Amino acid sequence: MDYLSISSTLQSNSAGSADATRINVDSYTQPLTHAIEYTAFLNLMLATIDLDELCQNYFQYLASRLPLKRLNFAIDQQAFAFGDNNSADISITLPSTTHNRSLNAMVKTVTYSFSRRLSVQQQTLLHELHTHFCIPLGHATQYRHILQQTTRDPLTGLGNRAGFDEQIERFLGQYLRRGTRFGLLVIDLDNFKQVNDSHGHQQGDQALQAVGDLLAHLMRIEDSAFRFGGDEFCCLIHDVGESEIDQIAERIRVAAERSPLLRQHRITMSIGGTLVVHNDNAESIFARADKAVYRVKAEAKNAVFIIRD
Repeated sequence: MDYLSISSTLQSNSAGSADATRINVDSYTQPLTHAIEYTAFLNLMLATIDLDELCQNYFQYLASRLPLKRLNFAIDQQAFAFGDNNSADISITLPSTTHNRSLNAMVKTVTYSFSRRLSVQQQTLLHELHTHFCIPLGHATQYRHILQQTTRDPLTGLGNRAGFDEQIERFLGQYLRRGTRFGLLVIDLDNFKQVNDSHGHQQGDQALQAVGDLLAHLMRIEDSAFRFGGDEFCCLIHDVGESEIDQIAERIRVAAERSPLLRQHRITMSIGGTLVVHNDNAESIFARADKAVYRVKAEAKNAVFIIRD
């Protein structure tokens, strides 16, 4: 029995015995407000078209009724996860059910992780709410896809400044809600100007594309790389600590040293970085990482410096 059938039962039994009504309701151990709660759930799902906000609302609603620890899915090989990062005992993967092939192709499945096995009634509730979640999820995914058309750098295929602004606010929101730390790397190419001056902008563009390919290859599925313009790049590193951000930055620097095209033009990378801290905003975290990269440029080039504040 799902929310809709419960509501119908309540209405049809309103003139009947109170005991019969109580049996139907108690199967979910919920108060006699199913029709109201069902409407509230639908309104919550229609309240926003922002993908992160929608999924956060859905996760919180579901977690208040089921032993849900985490939900996750992927869009174009980018992972989205909400809830506890620790593994849970029970996982259930459900297919997208929008009856719209283009929407289903964007998000094929959603995986739910639980702290314990669900009862039959709980599984029924999960399937019902999942079905109603998939439609706004598809619309939010389409909206995100449209936005991405304006947040991509056409030369490298990486995100642009607008994409960076959007993503860092998303990471800051996750940090405030769940304490998920993230890092920022600012990358400045050494000796790039001489490529344009000596060999022309076509070869300069090829070098920038090589950097874009390198960063895209090295990023984990939950990380993001951006080109700010010129020869400046940024990477947002999700769920990372002090030792990991050092390792990631060094891996990027070494990969640039080993790139045949970049080595041909003597292009290396100066990388500065930092981790998010309490009371940070987008401007403050970028200022620290930018300060770090300027220190590298002033002292040595082709090096990494991480500010730990």
